[in-house]
Amino acid sequence: AFVRFFENVSQEELEQFVADFGPFEGLGGYGYAPLVYAEDMDEYVARVRESEPGYQVFGVDAEGNRRPVEPRPQYAPLEVFAPPEAFGVPPRGLDIMSEPVRRAAVQELERTHAIAVTPFLQMLGQPNADGFLIFGPVVGGDGTVRGVVTAPIDLSLLLEAQIPNELHGLFTWVLTDLAEPSTIGTALTAEHVVFEDLVTVGTRVWRVQVAAIHPPGTQGIFDSGFSLPIGVTGSMISALLVVLCLQ
Repeated sequence: AFVRFFENVSQEELEQFVADFGPFEGLGGYGYAPLVYAEDMDEYVARVRESEPGYQVFGVDAEGNRRPVEPRPQYAPLEVFAPPEAFGVPPRGLDIMSEPVRRAAVQELERTHAIAVTPFLQMLGQPNADGFLIFGPVVGGDGTVRGVVTAPIDLSLLLEAQIPNELHGLFTWVLTDLAEPSTIGTALTAEHVVFEDLVTVGTRVWRVQVAAIHPPGTQGIFDSGFSLPIGVTGSMISALLVVLCLQ
């Protein structure tokens, strides 16, 4: 219900709303970006600066580096975001449509009015392309998409935090985006894959694979005793990805 009224939510209100959830490692936060046409951009920035004098719209490149906004017919600047920093970087003012991968996801959302998910990408302030963005539509009374709600997710941080400590060091995992294909994780030895599953994340299909790490001194012999806990770990990863896209 809160999302339905994002167009009238202040930064302070969003921060309080998100704080009630508590921290969730790997989830950078939640934000709202209106869709703004080029001819309305100056008026939009002036309106936001009435309450946030330092507000500035900026772009980003494929490596997550900040850059000036280039002229385009349409923009999607993050107006509010909570917590104020995502993975150590303040994202408010980021024009989501300044970078082609993010822009394609927003345009898909405009066409379908459904959740859209980016391929794996490098986010602001992050050294590796091991994250993705979820976008949800905010639809006006006339049935058109007026803006997007977004959540950046760092998969490496997320899985490291959510997998039980006693399982760390026993397995390695890979996520493959079948549409690209691109992968996140460590290369696997096919014969040691204990768990494999296909997960639909928004409009994308990911293959989840989990394999055992050889215990010291086994000289590459696979210990079948690890099959159950590692299979459970794979199930947890799949379930966690599904739950994230339902939030």
